[in-house]
Amino acid sequence: MCSQDIAAEYAAEKRDVVSMLQFDMVGYPLGNKPEIGLIDDYTSAEMTTFIAKLIDEYTSVGHTSSRCGYACRCELRECMRPLHSEIG
Repeated sequence: MCSQDIAAEYAAEKRDVVSMLQFDMVGYPLGNKPEIGLIDDYTSAEMTTFIAKLIDEYTSVGHTSSRCGYACRCELRECMRPLHSEIG
């Protein structure tokens, strides 16, 4: 099932989608330095900050910001409202 199918199903069921987290190519090393890339375009800055804090707290690798442009825009975006969270 691809994301377009999921978006159509959730819309038909009138589900209240407030966020989405996708793990793509997890563990795939790019170069010699292991790090986790965080996409920061078409995403929630609050959620990205929260995920970065989780990476810092629970892993031994770093993280880096990345942009991927229009290609990474999620079809679920129209179903989402901004993520509001308490990040300490």
